[in-house]
Amino acid sequence: MKKIILISISIIFLISCEQDVDFDLPYKEQVVISSVLFNDLGLTEYPYISKNYSFVHIGRTIPPLDKGDTNNSLIKDANVRIINDDEVFQLSYSMLGYWVNENFIPEEGETYRIEVDYKGKTTSAETTIPKLDYKIESITKTYLKRKDWDNTYYHSYFFYANISTRMNDFAFFVSEDDDLTRSYYYGSVLYTYTKLQKKEFEVAIFGVEFDDLKDTMNFSQKVKYRLDFFDPAFERYWDTQDLGNEESGIFGGGGLNIEGNIKNGIGFFYGSNPKTDSLIVSFN
Repeated sequence: MKKIILISISIIFLISCEQDVDFDLPYKEQVVISSVLFNDLGLTEYPYISKNYSFVHIGRTIPPLDKGDTNNSLIKDANVRIINDDEVFQLSYSMLGYWVNENFIPEEGETYRIEVDYKGKTTSAETTIPKLDYKIESITKTYLKRKDWDNTYYHSYFFYANISTRMNDFAFFVSEDDDLTRSYYYGSVLYTYTKLQKKEFEVAIFGVEFDDLKDTMNFSQKVKYRLDFFDPAFERYWDTQDLGNEESGIFGGGGLNIEGNIKNGIGFFYGSNPKTDSLIVSFN
């Protein structure tokens, strides 16, 4: 009986304490720029990121209590331009938040500035398309025999590219490339001049596993891999892409505390110079 009385009293207390509280959550509208300029790949009318077209996407932050409508976060009526020296490329709105200029083709070694005029303020950023100067000297492989969870063994081979370069500023990562239609980012290593501090180094480009070494006898596969060279400022973005979120992806939903290079706004604007190569993996 005491338990019933106590529960009844608790319910009455909760009901009597319920009231509407009127307050505003902290909010500051900011322009969000998401953009990568790939060397020799222009801003097309249909910018599919997975196919490595250059892209410029403009949005804005919305109040935390607003309805989660993607269309509400898009900016369609700004003045958007990309500047290279004295040349100005005006961008026009295309679709789904993307802005285009079919006459604009990024070039390696060039520096570009983006400016977005929206509601009386200008959001901007600057980036450089890296000018490449490197050579793949050789491809080597290593072998590891590993024990699985059930105490059986499996065999791992890793292929490495030995690279020499005369570049002083770069940031790049390696991905497996399937005809530029999709990329499988290895995602764990970003190589930078700051970290390497040397002109010759080794990077992993492919790995394969076998349950039985006999399986290597009939194995032959052409592997396409890509080195994505970025403006060195990309390193800070890479290092913070997972902050505040356990699940993240490169230029995807990402973390909540990513640090980009945008002034008077948030997001990223980076130049990239990707190079694709191939390797015949065979054990004969």
